[in-house]
This record gives sequence, C-alpha cells and structure tokens, in this order.
Amino acid sequence: MRRIGFLGVLIVWLGIGPAWSGGGPETTLLVVNADSAISRVVAHEYIRLRDLPERQVVWLEAVPPLETIAIATFRERILKPVFAHLAATGLEDEIDLIVYSAGFPYAVDFSADMKRVGMEKDAHIGTAGSLTGMTYFARRVLAEDVGYLARNANRYARRTVSRGARAPRAPTAEERAWAQAAVQAVSAEEPSVALESLERYTDSYRWDAGAWLKLAQLHADGGAVDAALVALEQAVNHGLNNVQVVQQNERFEAVRQHPGWDGLRERMEQAMGTLEPARGFRSRYFWSRSLQDTSSDTKDRYFLSVMLGYTDVRGNSVPEVLSYLASAAQSDGTHPEGTVYLMQNRNIRSRVRQPYFRSTVSALAERARHAEVIGQGQRGQNGQVPVGREDVVGVVAGTRTFNWEGSGSRMLPGAIAESFTSYGGHFSHGSQTKLAEFLRHGAAGSSGAVREPYSFVEKFPLPQLHVFYADGVSLAEAFYLSVASPYQLIVVGDPLTRPFAQFATVRLVGPDPESLWRGEVPVRSEVISAPGRLTDRVELWINGQPFGSAAPGGTTVLDTTLLEDGVHELRLVAVEASPIETRSSLTRTIRVDNRGRQVSVPSPPARVVRGETLVLQGTAAGVESVELRMHGLRNVAEARVVNGRWSIEVPTETLGPGMVGFHVLGRAPRGPGARSAAFAVQIVPPPARAPRLQPASSGLGVSDVAQAIGLATDGLPDVGPESVQAPRLGESGLELRVHHGDERVETFTLESTRGRSPRGTRERSITRLEMETWFEVRADGLHELTVRTAGDLAVAIDGQPVFRGTIPAATGGQRLALSLLPGWYHLSLDLAPGNPRAGPPEVVVSGPEPAWVLAGDRVRLP
Repeated sequence: MRRIGFLGVLIVWLGIGPAWSGGGPETTLLVVNADSAISRVVAHEYIRLRDLPERQVVWLEAVPPLETIAIATFRERILKPVFAHLAATGLEDEIDLIVYSAGFPYAVDFSADMKRVGMEKDAHIGTAGSLTGMTYFARRVLAEDVGYLARNANRYARRTVSRGARAPRAPTAEERAWAQAAVQAVSAEEPSVALESLERYTDSYRWDAGAWLKLAQLHADGGAVDAALVALEQAVNHGLNNVQVVQQNERFEAVRQHPGWDGLRERMEQAMGTLEPARGFRSRYFWSRSLQDTSSDTKDRYFLSVMLGYTDVRGNSVPEVLSYLASAAQSDGTHPEGTVYLMQNRNIRSRVRQPYFRSTVSALAERARHAEVIGQGQRGQNGQVPVGREDVVGVVAGTRTFNWEGSGSRMLPGAIAESFTSYGGHFSHGSQTKLAEFLRHGAAGSSGAVREPYSFVEKFPLPQLHVFYADGVSLAEAFYLSVASPYQLIVVGDPLTRPFAQFATVRLVGPDPESLWRGEVPVRSEVISAPGRLTDRVELWINGQPFGSAAPGGTTVLDTTLLEDGVHELRLVAVEASPIETRSSLTRTIRVDNRGRQVSVPSPPARVVRGETLVLQGTAAGVESVELRMHGLRNVAEARVVNGRWSIEVPTETLGPGMVGFHVLGRAPRGPGARSAAFAVQIVPPPARAPRLQPASSGLGVSDVAQAIGLATDGLPDVGPESVQAPRLGESGLELRVHHGDERVETFTLESTRGRSPRGTRERSITRLEMETWFEVRADGLHELTVRTAGDLAVAIDGQPVFRGTIPAATGGQRLALSLLPGWYHLSLDLAPGNPRAGPPEVVVSGPEPAWVLAGDRVRLP
C-alpha cells in the first residue's frame, strides 16, 4: 500500500470537472437477494416508492445468509455479478448509487487481502469492513488493492478549508529533496536526521503546514516543548485548524500542558470545521486532491452505497423498514422546519466531534436552519439523545446506549440520526444500542461501525453532514461527503431522501405522448427552474437507458427505430446548474410503431396468492416468441406465439411477495421486436392456517403448521396432524441429539442456537445432529427462517416437512419463507453435517417483528 507522507496531511481535496448529482432513480442500482423473500418484499416496495426504471435492478443468487462474509465471496457473489449487470445493460458510467435491499450480510472480512499484501494485523484497522463501505470502494476491492483502508481514502469527502496564506510558489527541487530526506529518516527511525532535514525545509519553504506539524511532533518527542509550540503556531499560521490532530496525539501531551496551548487551541477551534462546499456525486468521476495526479488511477472512482434495511438479529422488522422508507420518500422537497441536535457529554464518543459543533451551528444558521448543542444536565437533558423535542431533523450523538422511546422526542420525516460508538452497526455484537433504534423511530437514515473503529473521527460522519444535507444533497451524498474513511461504516436507510432539495418542474412539450412515435422524433421539453436556480440540461432516458441531452428548451432527437414497437417509459431529467446539480424528473409512457409489431396482455390478474400459479395470456403480431420480464430485465418465463396468441404460466414462489412489475417482450426473427405496456401483480402471502394442535396441559396455544413458501416439496411425505403428538411444553431450551455413527447418541440441552455449544457437539465422530424445540411467534405475517449450517438438512414444522436438501459449505445456510400466525410451533431439524466439528445449526427468525435467534423464553423443550 502506498505510504501517505506528512506533506499530504493538509492538502485540500477537490473535485476536477463536472459534478453530477447522485440523487436520482435513473442513476441508482437496486441489488436484491433473489433467495430471500424479505429482500424481495423490501425491493418491490422501494421500486414502487422511488419509481426505479426496469434496468436499474439486479437479482443475485447464492448470497450466503450470513452476517459477515469473506472478501473473496463478496467479490464473486456480489460485486462481479453487479458489474456484469452494469456492463450488460450499458450502465457502467451511469450508475452512481448501489443500494442493497434487505437480506444481505452487513460486514466483509478483508483479512485475506491484508495477508496477501503482507500487512500485519492492526487493531486500529481491524479485519472487517461494512457492506456499503466496501461497495463504495468497489473498484479497489475488485483490484485487490487495500488502499481502501487508508484513513483518508475517500477523496470525495469535503476537507477543512485552509485559512493560511496560499503558497506563492511550489517547492524547488532542492526543497523537495530535504522533505524527502526527512520522510526517509522518519521511516528509518532517525529523529535527529529527520529534525535537521525538516528545519532546513521549513526555513526555506515555510508554507507547508503539514511539515510544521511534523516538526512540532519531533520537537515534542525530544522534550523541546517550547520549540514544539512554536512549530505548532507556524502550522496554524499556514492553515492547520484540525485541533484533533493535537488533542488525540499522546506525543503532544506535554505541549497540551504548556501555558501557551490554550490560546493556540482556541484559534484552531474557531477555524475548525469550515469545510469545502458540497458537491454532487458522479461515479464516472476521478476524485483527486489538488496536488496529486490521478489521471491514470481509475480506482478512485467510487459508488455511493446504502443498505435499505437490515432485518437480521438486532436489526429492524420488515414493517419498520417499509415505514421509514415510505416516510423518507414523502419528505423530498418538504424543507422541514426542524432542529439538528448536537449531543454533548464527557464521553470520548462525544468529545471527538465536539470541536466541529460551533462551525456546524454557524453554517446551518447561515442557511436559515436551526441547530442546538445540548449537554448532560442541561434542562433535563441526558447528553445522549434530545429529551422532549418534537422537531428532530438531525441527531449527532456520541454514546454507548440510549433510549429513544423514553426520550419523548419525535423524528421529522427525512431526519438523519447517528451515534459515534464502537458497535452501532456491529449487529452480531450484543452490547451498545444499534443504529436500527434510530430508524425504528422514524429516521430516514443512520450509520454505525461494523467493528471497533477506535476514536478516529475520520471513520464517522462529521457533524457537517447536516450542513451538506441542508444544501439539498441526497442522504447518500451527505454521508459520503462527510466521512474520510468509510470502509467500516455501514449506512442504512433511503439513500435518495432529499428533504431540502429545490426541485424544478419538467414538461414534455412535444411530440404528444398519446400519438404513435415513428422514425426520428424531436423530443422537446420545458423546464420551470426552482426559484433562484438555473437548469443546465435536460436528459432523455428510455426504459432506464440514456439517449442524450439538450439545453433547456432544446431538442433531443430520439431514433425510435432502435426501440421495439410498443410501449416504453420516457423519462426527462432536468439537471440543475449548480455544484450539487439536483435532478428533477418527469415520466411519461410513449407508444412506438415502426414495423407493425405488437404484444399485449389484455387482462393481467390484480393479485395472486404466493404458491399459486400466475397465468398470463395475450396476443402478438410480428414476433415468434415472448418473454415475461420482471424489473431488472429478469426473464422469468418464455412462450412461443401460435396463431397470434401466447400463454405463460409462472410459479410465484420466486416472484414476491409484494407489488411486482412486469412487461412482456416479443422476439422477432430480425431487428427489434415488440413490447407490452408495463403492468403489476400483487403477490400476496398465503393465509396462515388456524391452530390445529394444543400441547397437553400447557395452557399455551399452538398455531397450525405454517405453509412453506417457495420451497420444493415434491417427493416429501405429507405428514398429517394425526401423526404429530402434542407433548407438554417443557422449560426453556432446545434438545440436541448427537449421533456418533451407530455407536452412541448423546443428548444435550441448548439455551440458544447461537454461541458456544456444549463439549461433545463438535467431535470428528459426529455423523448426525437432531435438534428439536417449540418456538413462539408473536406477530402475524410472512416470516423468514434462516438456518445457518452446511450438509444434508431436513426441516419440519409441526411435523410437516418444509425443506430437504444439501447445503454446500460455500452457501452457508438456507432461507425458508413461512406464513405464520402468533403461537407456538414445533421445529425439528435433522442434519448430516458437512463438517462434523462445525456444531449445531444456528436458526434465526425474522419478518414482521425484529429478528431473533432461537433462545431464551422464545423456545421450550418438548
């Protein structure tokens, strides 16, 4: 990995070239886990909420149902298929934002990359990054370049504006040689040589604040505190205003005790936090520092990345995810009159960002927005989260735990709330309040560290996130503008939220969208810009693919002969003439007729119960066959056209649940074929059956066996209720029977399917594991049962088989979709483990309530 020298510490980061906003559905790619019913539910709703074009969705298969995956798996199962989709759809240079639906791991273990390049383990770096952070650096990750671990790896992040005098000239060759000699001496641990070289350099070239800072450090190491303070003052004179550089460096401890330090610190705090202005994001852009040549370094092209919701253990329920996504979408352009609360307490988690509070309050006031610093003990405040406030549009917290429900405060739609703490996004770690708590109570977005980040401010959003947000950038842009090193930070919520954006009004002037379009068509639009704003251009998109742009009031010629005959989505996107370049759009349906070809779906069903067959029939002319396509251009079925008619039958197990969008594409022998109008079918879960079994003398109701959704049950025995006994429910726990060949069987009681298993459950002689328990469901709806294991597995609920198959070790488990009513269910698992020493399976239940592991008062022994 390239060494970052001290001369680059304070170099301002700037964008070169046009900055295009990453805040539009046409520049967003939604990634869906096709193997997860919950992922599909969330994805279908987000497509509807945000009107995502059909190309802007990709369906992935064989994503391990784990919380953390290896970086090799991340590359092969997620990044490479995503990039293949971008290439196949021609969107490589158009997609700015990669957003994940629910049903994905939250962390990526990159220790293999560190080992490959010879990096030693470093607690400050860790061994895992977040799904979103590693996606942001996707190009580096695919290149196996660990530069994503640098403390300042994000060159899109805004940097502190230097208030020192601009250097009148660049260093001479001789001056650069002195600086290089100092760098080499520091590396060789020769402080006296480094000190001499730096003194020569700063005597000759005095405008380098980073060099003065390093000189101060060397003086402090040698005990020359007065000289260190003089060098620090020079660093401040020439632009150093990050007080944390000194406050958090133990080598400056003696300097901080010097009587002259307080005045110097005050100067730095007054200047600290004035950042470069917000810029819109574009993935095709090479973000670079002003003094660094990156013209050939394509690895510094990023992708904004956010997860819509995390629904595994310690995450959110599906209804909670759908609720905050709907609220966020409705907040766009509403300009909520709320307050950003900057929470102040004595904990290091708060103190590390407090120096930025003053400038944040001032910057928001300049934008007619309100911010307030509230501390512990101040008018009933606890310093953790605001208490009794009804106007929360932002929270900058620094606390291990908090109780939002008990605070009596209310989030406004579009709010961003996050906390600087070690494990806010480390969902498999039991301590500390997770980011999901902010989302549960209405935040549009939040973030948290997926591993111990230590108190490095670069790994968390600066409070100025709210300043950028107030300028009108999207939620995703606001986060990445404010985090210098996002590899360990997972961002969750609606990335397209823009409550403070100023939107233009876009109109299609001609041709009439109700007429038939043929040949080359001049498309002309009209834009009414937002007050005080101008429009740079209007982009033309057809079915999620760009077809050119024109100045406002200008004309873009659309060659309709490149399109299939039939119905298409036309989208006009007005791009604001500003550094942020807010995107405002209009969507219309057009009908193309160049060859007399057509395909139609006269009467698609409005709803189908999942598990039943979706039957579609229609007519066609000029085409030989038809394909039924979902969002993401996913071909789900095909049929031949016979005598101008076609018919398709599709199993619904892999389609929903949710409102699923389709269109039918007709294939012609030559040239573009035909295309139907888009239509949607509501795929609804089957109703859960009424309770059929009552455990004797338990006093507890037991619901009926759940109906498995999306599972192949052909060939499995139909076990009826008469074959299932109704035992008493015992104490809390799970029964585990361990088979050692035909020689012996041991029986254990587990408190949980997660954590350490009893001795004897991980021996090489194990040939079979049987686990049995009753588990309690407390909410009605579609549940996902995730079984994390490998081997030959059979699963039954209330005596009825719901899965039987082989789970490869690389897959990591199986997701089972079940429609359940509240009550107690009997679960049995029979496993021939692929690895005898792997231990018993872990079982997680998620869906209409926050996910939980089979454990505690939710499980009872038979």
